[in-house]
Amino acid sequence: MSKKVLKKILALVMSLAMIMVFMQGCGSSGGGNDTSEAAPETKEEVTEESKNSAETQEANAALNLAFVSYEGDIFTQTVFKGVEEQCSKLGINYQLLGYLPDDGEQATSRMLEDALAMGVDMLVLSTQHPDAAKSVLPQFIEKGIPVVTINDPVDLEGITAHIGQDYVERMKISGDPMFKALGEGKNTLIITGPQEFPVCVQIAQGFEEAAKDNGIEILDILNTSGTGDTTTAVTEDAITRFGLDGIDSICVWAPPIGTSVAAVLENAGANPGDILIASQGGFKIEYDLLEQGWLYSTSTQEAYGMGTTAVDHALEALNSGEVFGDVLLGGEAATVENYDTLDYNWLE
Repeated sequence: MSKKVLKKILALVMSLAMIMVFMQGCGSSGGGNDTSEAAPETKEEVTEESKNSAETQEANAALNLAFVSYEGDIFTQTVFKGVEEQCSKLGINYQLLGYLPDDGEQATSRMLEDALAMGVDMLVLSTQHPDAAKSVLPQFIEKGIPVVTINDPVDLEGITAHIGQDYVERMKISGDPMFKALGEGKNTLIITGPQEFPVCVQIAQGFEEAAKDNGIEILDILNTSGTGDTTTAVTEDAITRFGLDGIDSICVWAPPIGTSVAAVLENAGANPGDILIASQGGFKIEYDLLEQGWLYSTSTQEAYGMGTTAVDHALEALNSGEVFGDVLLGGEAATVENYDTLDYNWLE
């Protein structure tokens, strides 16, 4: 019996066991098995919950939230889905003000000015250009409009909350299992994104720290523009410099980059597992790479949860005036050993 089949059987057994425990828990009340009085209580609870939900939606019907974000990737789309569905659940009016990443700093400022002109009550911001936002965000803060940032923080006093996760720590979560599997004395190549983006610098730093903690030599830290073409060129150049036999592992900063690197390695004659790869993001394409054996490990992230949490904190701040600071959502390592049994919804 193969290891993968055995894992699936064990996962099924564990699932059945959890269902049994759950059913036993539902069937007990005060040490007895009589549930005849539970149904009316449950019905009342459901009725009360529905009543509270309706009252919440009615109270929030006049509120408006703007979500300003760059567009074009699955992560942002998933964050917006969380924002959209939480606003709908709470009865808050919402609008997406999106721009293409290539529009950069000017687009960030322009979208924020548009949101301000709309007279919104709350703002959720996800931008790759936090410095550009600083010229407009003080106007929101002065008006008492809650400002919640996602992913890239904005270093500005008065921000209501930042929803995200420390990228340095996330890369350690991703890189550590791979480096432990390699063993001390091996090496790695780090491929990150444009150096002008703080998050890309943090990604490289996280992989670098994980490598050093595990006694792994760093061959080089390379930057790409984020496109498949530049990744291909960078990876091919690295193979020319170090040779396939001279590279033990590669750390990549985004799921599509991992796909491009795997394609280059395959074209160069490498097989899955010859050179281990670590990524970050928790996307379905990473699941596929794990299944194929190209990817060894990645770190998951709760993009949808970032969206819902941002709305919740913006609304709470509007009602209470509270400032929350950093709100960091958890992530975990998905590896070739656990990816197919991990309790996680892979991002499409």
